[in-house]
Amino acid sequence: MDTHKPKIPLSVFRKMVNALSAAELTKLPPEQLPERIPVEFLETLPADISAAIDELIMAQQMTILHARKSLAATYGSEVAGAITLSQRSLEGTAAGDLRRMLTRLRNRRVSSAAKLNINLSLEFLEQLEAGRDLTNQLMDDHRGIIEARQKLRAKIFQLPSPNDELQQADAKLATLSKDFCDLAGHYYAERCELCLIVMDGYLRLQTKRSGLEQAISHRVNTLTGYSGQMEQSFGKQDGKKLHNEVRSLFGKMRDHDFVIDESELTYWLDIVLEFSMFRRKKSRYESLAIKAENTLSAFIKQHFERLKGEHADLRSNRYAPVPVERGDEFEQGSQQFLNSYFERRQGELSHQTCIPATDRLYALRRAQRILG
Repeated sequence: MDTHKPKIPLSVFRKMVNALSAAELTKLPPEQLPERIPVEFLETLPADISAAIDELIMAQQMTILHARKSLAATYGSEVAGAITLSQRSLEGTAAGDLRRMLTRLRNRRVSSAAKLNINLSLEFLEQLEAGRDLTNQLMDDHRGIIEARQKLRAKIFQLPSPNDELQQADAKLATLSKDFCDLAGHYYAERCELCLIVMDGYLRLQTKRSGLEQAISHRVNTLTGYSGQMEQSFGKQDGKKLHNEVRSLFGKMRDHDFVIDESELTYWLDIVLEFSMFRRKKSRYESLAIKAENTLSAFIKQHFERLKGEHADLRSNRYAPVPVERGDEFEQGSQQFLNSYFERRQGELSHQTCIPATDRLYALRRAQRILG
């Protein structure tokens, strides 16, 4: 049997199963079956159809085993494994599952009549996070491809003359590697686009809240002056009006209230930094990375400035004194938080095999410069 024939796409195979009888299915070439047929799909089929497919799968496995033994006898088991790996299609891997998931998510986004806001973007982000395991599996598979290409190239170098079979296998693995990395970049870009909407939304809320706080502070100061010289400068109606304005501003401030802790900031940093590794892959990616970094930088700075201001208010309150050392923490604020974060992530990012080491370092240093 020829194991190099193209595989039947799973979507086409599902239609064939629904259209053909068990006897007709057994005539399909086993080597062209999809690489992965979901168990859940088989469990929904009539017994005779399921039995026919089981026979095909068994024949497919025997075909692969015989081909692997033949290759091992010629090149050795490690190179045989590399050649077998080169015959896989993307559809039969975690990368294929990831691509289908991204397509479904994109279709949902397009069909959604509502404009993307914080809540809707968080909902889509949650769906993307459900595919995190697929991304991790994709990266594991990609490391396997790199190792397989190393074995192939070592064997090619050892042979006295060119070997078309090995060179073709290496070329197929190179294409598969690129497809895997393009998909990983697509996944991280989708996350970053959604995260940017969330960050920008919270930044706008934070900016509005800061403006309201300043307006309240101004009116409270005016009221303080009014209470001391009521008869000289203000009438009673003026004081009542200021009281109402302050009450109204507090109500508006509650409408813009939200809580973001360091775990949320760390999550945003992860999304932005992991995507920034791919920034040189496409010009659109570079533009998106810059927007995300600048937005996150602005939010982090405002966030820690706000914490510092709240701390100053507490320190001035004689009924709820705050230790001086807590003030030092807020003074260092965002810088300490970011330094700690980048120190931890630098080693972890070395496992990103889709990106050359020089590009990883460039992305990390650039993110540190913009965010820090």
